[in-house]
Amino acid sequence: METPDVKYIDKDFDFDEYDGPFVIIPGTDFRYYPFGDIYQDLTEVKEFNRLHSIKQLGTVGSSLIHACQDQDRSYHSYVAAIMIDIILTRNNFSKKERQLGIASALYHDISILPYSDQGKLLKPGKYEEESLLEYFINNSPEIQERLKKYNIKVKSLVETIQGKGIIGKLLNSKEGIDADNLSYLAIDQFCTCTAPPFEDMDYLKQKRIFEQYKNIRFSDGEWVFEDLNGLLDLLKFRALMYSRIYMNPFNRAKEAFLIRRLKGENIPLDEVIRWGDYQFDNWFRNKFGEHEFGLFFYISKTPFREIAREYDLKKLEQLRKEKEKDNVIVEYLKAPRNALKNLVVYKNEVRLLNEIPEYAERVKKIEDIIKKLNYIGVFEKATAEQNFDFRCSDTDLLDIAEGNIPQISR
Repeated sequence: METPDVKYIDKDFDFDEYDGPFVIIPGTDFRYYPFGDIYQDLTEVKEFNRLHSIKQLGTVGSSLIHACQDQDRSYHSYVAAIMIDIILTRNNFSKKERQLGIASALYHDISILPYSDQGKLLKPGKYEEESLLEYFINNSPEIQERLKKYNIKVKSLVETIQGKGIIGKLLNSKEGIDADNLSYLAIDQFCTCTAPPFEDMDYLKQKRIFEQYKNIRFSDGEWVFEDLNGLLDLLKFRALMYSRIYMNPFNRAKEAFLIRRLKGENIPLDEVIRWGDYQFDNWFRNKFGEHEFGLFFYISKTPFREIAREYDLKKLEQLRKEKEKDNVIVEYLKAPRNALKNLVVYKNEVRLLNEIPEYAERVKKIEDIIKKLNYIGVFEKATAEQNFDFRCSDTDLLDIAEGNIPQISR
């Protein structure tokens, strides 16, 4: 599939004729060259170039050998934009709507802080990229000028990125799978799950689940998926990625301690919003020292670990009073949404996926994976004697990934 601004890279593609960028995700059929002026105009600004220096997964890549460390936010934004471009083209949207979709996808992470989700911990709940977006763009005359060239109003762009309107729901669904999800999962799978004990995730990858952008249709004002089994495989893969990679116990423990470490720090927003990972590294090193930097950003240093968990979320403050001491922290880290509320084509009718009895068992298993991530964790900074040996067996790795941690109560 091609669009007026995107070419598909097949075996006969002449790389010598073009100078890139080439957006290729190994292991998938996603091989595209965005050649249109809109891609070039919107990405040749310093604010977008900053995304080249921000890791896709933040500190997650330094926490587990199976996690992606090489991809950056600019690549993710390109993938999301091309996916939306193709979906809107396939569904006969106008040039103006298509360009709004491209711009929204390219800029949806434009105001993200360094180290992605970990940068937000400077002010949890206040430094979200969606809420900072309008402020960020209004302080960039260059971005405003580029948007004006395509008659894209800042308000429309912001609302679309926040999930409002038809194109907004495609980019940023609040309940189901969207182009943002599809992009980061397709990218992250390339550098993850390549060794035991994650063979089941490799099996899912081989089923071409990342081509769901080719199976999205606009019907009666809604986005619907045509390939139900592919969608369910993708949803299961997403749940496993959160359980085993994004929010595995190592990462949750480190993030809990990082929240406390950064509490009360006050970097002016105008400054931190223009940083890449390198600038954040330097600030952290200067503020807390090399040992602390290594502790949070590299796996070779003393790790943190989860020692217990509680599923009754009302007990957070009680547990903090009872359990917290010098090297122990109690923290609730919000679990991801299960993303199961998707409209699908079932027997020539548009139905909600999670209301079709035939798929109830598969839906329930996905729900259960995500539900296990919704808990209060008790985390400990390990002493030298307790240091975790990363030469553990594949079975041990899977136990840790699945979160087989003692529960405080049931």
